[in-house]
Amino acid sequence: MFEREGFWEDRDPFGRPPTPEGTGVAAPPRPCSLDRSPDFFIHASAAGAALLSSASGTTVSSTSSATTLITSAAITTIDNTGSGSVVFRTGAQTRFSISSSGHLVPNADNTFDVGATSTALRETFTRSVDSGSANDLVLQRNNVTGLPLAAAANINAVPVRLKSYTVAGPPADTQGDLAFVTDANAPTYNATVAGGGAVVIPVFYNGTNWVCH
Repeated sequence: MFEREGFWEDRDPFGRPPTPEGTGVAAPPRPCSLDRSPDFFIHASAAGAALLSSASGTTVSSTSSATTLITSAAITTIDNTGSGSVVFRTGAQTRFSISSSGHLVPNADNTFDVGATSTALRETFTRSVDSGSANDLVLQRNNVTGLPLAAAANINAVPVRLKSYTVAGPPADTQGDLAFVTDANAPTYNATVAGGGAVVIPVFYNGTNWVCH
């Protein structure tokens, strides 16, 4: 055994790894412990990757303000093969974890954001959005509430504001669209709306015409 820069490893007197007798080929690298600790090893896998293992847990850290990097030219895998979670911490505090069943879970309720006002996610693909049984679900734009859904029922917690148009100016129409116009003339319920007046009234597109609603 020879010590080199804190490593203990098997080498011959010339610093070469041992060879299987009679083969003339260097033996596969053997585990070597860091700082003479008996339970922490760096292994070289058959594919040439460096593997860190420990009987009591493994920590990759920096003791200064320098950056600690885990890099790969291909795929970098963080794998917990047991029943625990993968935990993400900053400032010595747990922020998020990925549970053993694959769920991304914040460490505290109603505390952490994903993205920021000036650095938002581009798109979110999801099947549903659920605020829980006791909370309103709030849609905001620029931190201003746009559409809250009350927790007590599937109803809007505030009135819904329709888009306003003139009779001549609604956008491309799709059956079921709702809006309101500001210049209806003598409107009659469910009749095609006519412009040129001053009546403000909601209108509905029935698939053929915008009708007074």
